[in-house]
Amino acid sequence: MTDSLRSESFVPERGALSRRAQVQERESQRDDRIKAIAFAALRVLGACALSALIGVGLVQGYQSATHSRFFSVRDVRVRGSLHATTQELTARSGLLPGQNLFRVDLAAAARGVESSPWVISASVSRQLPSSIDIELREHVPVARVQLGLGNNYFSDDAGKLFKRVTDDDDLPARSLPLVTGLERADWDSHRDDALTQLSLALQLVSDWHEAGLPSEELSEVRADKDGAFSVIAKPSSQVVAQEIRVGKGPFAANLHRLIRVRTELSHRGAQASHIDLDNPARPDEVAAQIVRNDDPSTARNKAATARGE
Repeated sequence: MTDSLRSESFVPERGALSRRAQVQERESQRDDRIKAIAFAALRVLGACALSALIGVGLVQGYQSATHSRFFSVRDVRVRGSLHATTQELTARSGLLPGQNLFRVDLAAAARGVESSPWVISASVSRQLPSSIDIELREHVPVARVQLGLGNNYFSDDAGKLFKRVTDDDDLPARSLPLVTGLERADWDSHRDDALTQLSLALQLVSDWHEAGLPSEELSEVRADKDGAFSVIAKPSSQVVAQEIRVGKGPFAANLHRLIRVRTELSHRGAQASHIDLDNPARPDEVAAQIVRNDDPSTARNKAATARGE
């Protein structure tokens, strides 16, 4: 019996083809992931290398800048100072010529400037290549306040006593009106009541200016024991000072009455050492103590009443 061989082409089973395609697809996806991971790793390594180079450059640049004479402080500019001197503020800031601009502690310098009693707030900034700018906001004094013998303080318009008056302060500030009649004991133990008195005294100063009365004439505002206020003024038209009782407030109407009384006295060629604008019984009248032109020393021996309408 003769065996015969028959040749036939191999046809894979459909299921095998599907499985093989899935295996190939998974291998392709794996290869893609490996390539992506490798590429990402190369990018990270490249970024790290670049960062390291930049970091080294920055460190070297910073070291060079912080030791370079080119960036030495040569100029400190102060803006906003009306009373505190540039010399004082620069000393308080701790800034010194020759310091490296980048090694200056700006926050510490600002705190130093703010330690001045004149300064409310300050900011310090670098200005390349060699300057420091100091911008500040100062208290604005409107009066001096006496709390006990020889203890005078500057007050702002809110009644804050921010600095003791000294001979080193500029003359215009030392020439501000002096508020008297407040006691240190009351200020320390009855602060609210004392602040109320001070607020009224400052209002009187403000109303004096608003009425158009000369600022340079007003030398003292006194809080009297009965709660009223008096002022000491030195009119340019007379040789003696004038003591004026203004009352408990509001003050504006009485100050305008004062202007009319002064005008009337001027027309009469008379001067007054005392003027009382506070007459509750007869508010339309003003009492004035007349000064004799030929002998001011006898002024207190004569009185007159002038109508203040």
